[in-house]
Amino acid sequence: MSNLFDPIAGENFGECTTCNQPMATEKDMHDHWASNEGKGHRVRVMNPPRAQQIRNHVQRSVDEAMSSFYSEMDSLIAQGHLTEEEAKNAMKTAFVDVADGWEEYSSA
Repeated sequence: MSNLFDPIAGENFGECTTCNQPMATEKDMHDHWASNEGKGHRVRVMNPPRAQQIRNHVQRSVDEAMSSFYSEMDSLIAQGHLTEEEAKNAMKTAFVDVADGWEEYSSA
């Protein structure tokens, strides 16, 4: 298996953007928040764990696909092929489950 989504060894998990304190792990981040409760400290995650990197990649891919879909619907509406109301009604009844769709795709 590739290491494309693995965190970079030796790099910190994140850094507090308020006080610049580095955090080696996600636990360090939670401890920092707990010790600075109510002081508005924010953490920038720079080296998330593998699962989070994969989730981020999947979310970006879905967002890009949805943006493309919306653009296509907008073009079809602008060209007079359907109304915005027809598109919205169809979207409300469409059931999209990315995980189920993957199962169908990968088993074909």
